[in-house]
Amino acid sequence: MSYSLTFSNNSDRQGTLCLYLRPHGQKDEQRAPYSLAWQTALVPLGGQAQFTWKADYAFAWAESGKLGPGAAFEPAQLFPADPSDPRKSTIALNYRWGAYTFEPTEHCLEKGSLCILSEAAVPEDLAAVGICLAGKPALAWNTTPNHRFVFKPSYR
Repeated sequence: MSYSLTFSNNSDRQGTLCLYLRPHGQKDEQRAPYSLAWQTALVPLGGQAQFTWKADYAFAWAESGKLGPGAAFEPAQLFPADPSDPRKSTIALNYRWGAYTFEPTEHCLEKGSLCILSEAAVPEDLAAVGICLAGKPALAWNTTPNHRFVFKPSYR
């Protein structure tokens, strides 16, 4: 499915428009995801910005260190994801021989969700995992061992 959003700047100055995902229904407040600046555009006075995208998802991880406001999330590995396909809705992040890697794993128990399972060897807060939308990072969590990160896509 394709989506489109047009923004018209009717203010008296130019500005930067930032689109981001806002997760709702987050159960684990300690590990709530960071909403990343998913798409941005400089919109001049009286100008417009149009964004068009498809709901194509991917899992991502980055050796970012601990995330916080202003931190960058540059994916080192992407893996295609699909919340409607049980075979593509879950991935495991592992850490072996000093390197992170995604590996196939069991299906997510939450239907219609995307799940990232961090294995026991994954170090705390040295990397981040995330969800990409239309090829760009949209949400990210600091890593912790033995944790399940869940995102349920919903358009409103």
